[in-house]
Amino acid sequence: LAAAFAADPAPWKPRTIASLQSSQEQTLDLIRRAIARVPEAERQAFWNQYITSDTLLDPVRGTPGFGSLDREYGKAERRPSEND
Repeated sequence: LAAAFAADPAPWKPRTIASLQSSQEQTLDLIRRAIARVPEAERQAFWNQYITSDTLLDPVRGTPGFGSLDREYGKAERRPSEND
């Protein structure tokens, strides 16, 4: 549904658009709740391992809410350097 809307939003009725937005917000809320259950020190790794690789989340990746979560948790993991 989200992919079809993104491809051509013109034929969609306002009620369908509202339903899509509601589903996206529910998805983002579930992601937030899942992250909240992960110890803070492990959240970035959780994001990188599970959220970024889950293709079922593709329809919400372009939303402002997902972008906000990605900026908070999607930072590149620091790799040890030779000097460590």
